This record gives sequence, C-alpha cells and structure tokens, in this order.
Amino acid sequence: MNTARVLKIVTAVLSLSIISINAEDNSTGCYYKGIFLAQAGIGLGFYGNVYGNESVPPLSASVEYGIHNLVSIGGGLGFEGSSYDYSFNGYGWKYTYSYVPVMFRGVFHPFNLPTLINKIPMRDKWDAYGGISLGWTIVNFSESTPTGYTGVSDYSTGGSYFNGGLLLGARYYFTKNFGAYAEEGSGFGWFNIGGVYKF
Repeated sequence: MNTARVLKIVTAVLSLSIISINAEDNSTGCYYKGIFLAQAGIGLGFYGNVYGNESVPPLSASVEYGIHNLVSIGGGLGFEGSSYDYSFNGYGWKYTYSYVPVMFRGVFHPFNLPTLINKIPMRDKWDAYGGISLGWTIVNFSESTPTGYTGVSDYSTGGSYFNGGLLLGARYYFTKNFGAYAEEGSGFGWFNIGGVYKF
C-alpha cells in the first residue's frame, strides 16, 4: 500500500470521528466511550511477505480503548512462523522464518451512529467495526547447516517491513464481559478468530 493511499484512509477515519462528535449516549450498547478491551486469537493464512510453509499459525494479542462512542484506538503484537527444506548433493538445509507484527489500529463502530442507535436490536450483544491497521513486521531468518557439510556454518539475520491495511470485524458477547470475535485484515492473519474480554 502506497503512502498516498494510507493518508487517504487515515483522513477518512478522522473525518468520521469529527462528524460524529455529537453521537448519542451508548449506555445500552456493548461498545461505548471509556471501554477497555483485550483480545487474543489465531489467524488463518499469513498476512504479508511470508516464505515457505506454515510452521506456526498467526497468533495475536491486542488491546483497544474507546476514546469516543464511535471510535477506539489500540495496538497488538503477533507471532507467525514458516520454514522450508532444501536438498543438494545428498545434504539437506532447513530455512526457518519468524515474523513478529507490531500493529497500531484505529477502529470505527457504526452501530453507535445516531441514525442506527435505535435500529439495531442486538447492540447489547453485537459490535460490528471497521478501520485501519498500521505497523511493522519484524522478521528473523536462520539457516541450519547439514551434519557433515563443511565450509559453511549456521547463519541468521533479520529485517522488517511495513504492514498495514483496512480491517473489518465483529464481536459477539456471550456475557457482559466475555465474547468472541472474527476479524479480517488486521495485519496478523488474513482472517482471525478468538476471544475478547471487556473491562
């Protein structure tokens, strides 16, 4: 994603926040200003520049704070692993990669818009949301030298790359504080599921 597109997305989210500054009170909904959320989950499919075959699926943990009845901000940390094997002249090399996404997010909660606040009967259980997720993925690479192979030793290196895009998700609360979520495009996996706890 280029810089111009990222700036347009950020501008759109900020504009929605300013326009909705007079949103009605959300005391009957499961999302509201001042809420603090913690969630952890597992992803399906790697998000970003990943090599080899999956060895550790995308795992993530994140937190979120409601700064407005329509807007929350937060961040998260993840871990993913991949590897592949290579054979040459009877020797086998193993290449392993680890990825640590560090993401920041801004989220918009449309169920609290004044035009919808009295038209969503399940607002006390459901929280649909969308927004942007921006950050970096830290990568570590290592190469294992085959037993008996001379002249080359084990090798490792690291790097990072920009990671970001749009996100879309929904949370459903089984109790007042505990629920489940499904989310697409958060920077950890193409599709993520897990549990959420509301403080």
